[in-house]
Amino acid sequence: MNKFILFVLFSTIVIQNAFSAPISTVDYHLDACSWSQTSGEVIDSSGNNINGTSTVGTNISTTAQVVRSGFFEGYTSANHSPNLVISDNDLLDNTSKLTMMLWFYPTVLDGKPRGLLSKRVTYSGSNANDSYSIFFYTNNKIFIDIDGTNNRFNIDDIFNVNEWHHIAVVYDGSLTTTNRVKVYIDSLLSKTATETSTSIPNYASNLYIATLNANYSQGFKGNIDEVKIFRSSLTQIEIQEIYNKESRVITPCATAKGLLKDKTWSLITFPCDTGSHTIEELLTPSLQTYGDNDQWIAYKQDGSNYNGKQSSYIPMAATETVTKGQAYWIIADTQAINGTNEVIWSVDGILGGLALTSAIDNVNHANCSYNFKKVVHYPLPASSNSTYKRVMIGSPLENKYNSSDLFISHNNSLYYDIDNSNNTTYIEGRVYITDTDGNYQALDVTTPGFSDIVEPGKGLWIKLKQSDTNTNEIDFPLFR
Repeated sequence: MNKFILFVLFSTIVIQNAFSAPISTVDYHLDACSWSQTSGEVIDSSGNNINGTSTVGTNISTTAQVVRSGFFEGYTSANHSPNLVISDNDLLDNTSKLTMMLWFYPTVLDGKPRGLLSKRVTYSGSNANDSYSIFFYTNNKIFIDIDGTNNRFNIDDIFNVNEWHHIAVVYDGSLTTTNRVKVYIDSLLSKTATETSTSIPNYASNLYIATLNANYSQGFKGNIDEVKIFRSSLTQIEIQEIYNKESRVITPCATAKGLLKDKTWSLITFPCDTGSHTIEELLTPSLQTYGDNDQWIAYKQDGSNYNGKQSSYIPMAATETVTKGQAYWIIADTQAINGTNEVIWSVDGILGGLALTSAIDNVNHANCSYNFKKVVHYPLPASSNSTYKRVMIGSPLENKYNSSDLFISHNNSLYYDIDNSNNTTYIEGRVYITDTDGNYQALDVTTPGFSDIVEPGKGLWIKLKQSDTNTNEIDFPLFR
């Protein structure tokens, strides 16, 4: 195979079936470090800035589905149930289509009406202004109102205390009366219900999380997380995508794939443990015969220290295995493989759905300002404060990352942001890509060809300089 372009370096283009998330009207992650009953402290992340306020008896909790959650005491005094209140806004009703969803973790289920999400002034009457309500009630079933109580119904699912579940309620006034409301529990259809209203009017009522309305006698006791409302009727597929993302269903590493150009060096990575499978076994189904004079060959970094831009790398034997989180050079003769100038590499035929694994973060590794709860840890080689290392690594996850979202840790110590300057402890991480001139381009706004996006499955470099240690790692946070 002709390798005359040895020093012309390109990064792999990863082919992804990206999920385009529906646009939310409000999106409350409930990830604050604390609440203090201050106006606007409950942040809406949708971009509409429909922020809210906590009341007495609410707290931020690390018992969460994603990062942190809101904890609600349920009852503090007569006619007060702790809740989050969001002032009335025309975007919260006045629509013929609506989807509401949230995660809930009850610590008490006693058959009393305990609201999860509600927009109303009171229970009934001309001043009820009842847009919708989702709440626990008789026999610990979940009940739902849309535009008043006349079509109230419950679902039959059974819930236990101290368990997380996800609920999504979808309303579509354009459908036939008997099909206008659908309820999904943990992304699965639970019930299709009747609703006579063809639209939800523009009612003058506040939105409440964890109670039914102001001054209600009791509210939900437990944790609530990731509250979202959409002015559209989401499909089950869209609901499943959100549920999977927030429930940490990780894309199988068998979906890792990328585009190789003819006789062009590409830096790729394998996103999970591949066991005893050799480099030849992993890629031969998609790239055919392995070898220096055949269809493709792989190179690895030799792990030596260096300060210059060149890395020493050596060809891999066909029988060598690969390491999760490391990157490898691949060069392929695509004309010999399929008669064209490009080919897709894939491990699907070998790994067949093997899932990524993640490590649970602990409080010693992140402070409250870091909005992640779990990370994927990948080891880095030993380091020294007297020399730099540039290490070939790979992005393991299905989502793209900004380089500023990655972290470095060592000696089981705190996470440190990747930055572009030394600090007093010689901790420095710089992410690099390769450009068409064969130089290493720092992902820094001061560098020509700047890009701060780390692609999934794509090989890249980390520049490492820190105090002498043998326990370094780069950390890819699992956000939301």
